[in-house]
Amino acid sequence: MAAAVICTTAFEGMARRAAEALGMGTLPLVVIGHPLGGLRAEEVEARVREAAERLAALVAGPLPDRP
Repeated sequence: MAAAVICTTAFEGMARRAAEALGMGTLPLVVIGHPLGGLRAEEVEARVREAAERLAALVAGPLPDRP
């Protein structure tokens, strides 16, 4: 099953460390700009579109080899 984590730049390091600690070091991350709070709706929508496009590309691509 394809999976990925979507997070902002402020949480990228924590997401990578958590994935590694859980034995999922190859879990793809879709990282978007931080912060989201205080942005206009149009700016948030643009980031959502960007993340959705990257997520769709990950899901449509080949599955990584399992360890």
